[in-house]
Amino acid sequence: MTKPTASGADGTSALDASPVPRMIGRHRGIHAMPAEALTADQTPTDTWQWWEARRLRYNLGLAVAGVLAGGLAGLVIWSFRNDLAPIGIPWLAILFQVLLYLAFMAAANLCYLIGAVSEKVLSPRDPQAYRRRMWRLGFGFSVALPFAYPAWLGFVLTMLSRL
Repeated sequence: MTKPTASGADGTSALDASPVPRMIGRHRGIHAMPAEALTADQTPTDTWQWWEARRLRYNLGLAVAGVLAGGLAGLVIWSFRNDLAPIGIPWLAILFQVLLYLAFMAAANLCYLIGAVSEKVLSPRDPQAYRRRMWRLGFGFSVALPFAYPAWLGFVLTMLSRL
C-alpha cells in the first residue's frame, strides 16, 4: 500500500508551498528560529558563542574591579580612624566581604546573559554593532558598580563624623 501524497500538477509537494517558514535548530534550545529570520552571520549558536567568548574578559574585569574597590573601601575606613596606630587585619571581615563579592560576581554573570537574550528578542539589523555596544555598556556598568560600596561608605562615614 502506498502512502498518499498531496502533490500538485507540477510534481511538487503541497508542503513545499507552505506559508510556514522552514524551522532550523529544533534541537538546539527551547525555541527554534525561522531560517528566513537569520542573517548570514547570525545563527542560533553564533550569538551564544560570541557572548561566551568574552565571558572570561568580563570576569577578569569584575575581579580586578572587586580588588580595587575593596582596597579603596579599606582606605576609606582607615582614613576615618581617630588614631593612626597600626591595627590588626580583620581576616574574618575580609573573608566575609570576599564571599559576598563572589556572590555578586555570580549574580553579575546571570545578568551577563541579558546581552544574548536581548539580541534574540530584539533581532537588531546589525548584530555585530549591537553586540559590541551592549557588551561595552554592560561591562562598564558591571565594573563601575563595585565602586558604589566605597563611595557609599565614604558618604556614611563623612556624615557620621559630623555628628
